[in-house]
Amino acid sequence: MTEHELQNSIIQYLELKKFYVMRLNSGVIPSFYKGKQRMIRLSKKGTPDLMAFSKKQNAMSIWNLKLIFIELKVPGKNAEPEQIEMMKELERFGAKCVVIHSITELQELLGI
Repeated sequence: MTEHELQNSIIQYLELKKFYVMRLNSGVIPSFYKGKQRMIRLSKKGTPDLMAFSKKQNAMSIWNLKLIFIELKVPGKNAEPEQIEMMKELERFGAKCVVIHSITELQELLGI
């Protein structure tokens, strides 16, 4: 399974579980400004692949959310140092961050 196929299956699974899922493009793309090519970074280096959130069970406030950032990797691959640092930063703000290699791993780590 490619990382793209894994991403699509994880998104579909989370949406079935009533999560709102956003794909976070953090790569660099070429752009042309005044005839010169420049590279534009879409978000901070190390940003996880997905952000997913849902209301916590029995939550009465829109601010009572379960927030998860997910870095997707094919089996045998690990998160890069920049990705690990970014996940630590996000966790300091209360988010849950995980590196996922399969739906089964997602279910085990998050209980969903």
